[in-house]
Amino acid sequence: MKRFAIYSLIFTLGCGTCGYIGYRVGSEEARTSSRAASFIAAFDTLERLRAGDAVDGIRRLENHCFSSAVALFEASGPNAAFIEKSFTPSLTTYRHTFRTNRADWTPIEERLEVLLAKRP
Repeated sequence: MKRFAIYSLIFTLGCGTCGYIGYRVGSEEARTSSRAASFIAAFDTLERLRAGDAVDGIRRLENHCFSSAVALFEASGPNAAFIEKSFTPSLTTYRHTFRTNRADWTPIEERLEVLLAKRP
């Protein structure tokens, strides 16, 4: 019986250690993927703006900005709350000034509009 308890403890500790390592590796992979996506979007926009295609560059930058805003507004925590509190008025003003045609909206913009409507 004593051996069973010892083997059970070793097995439990081994599983816990493997689970923790997997969690840490997965978290780092998610951060790396997020950074890569952000870099790709920003660099693509930069190339288009430098090439003189301002309309498409701005559209891509808006898409990146709006999708980031949706992710932050749906998140919780102090960083998300700070961003939300600081930038909601400016983002709302920008959208009311430059993105007035609902026919041109992407699904992300529609989701952002719903999230912004819930904010004071």
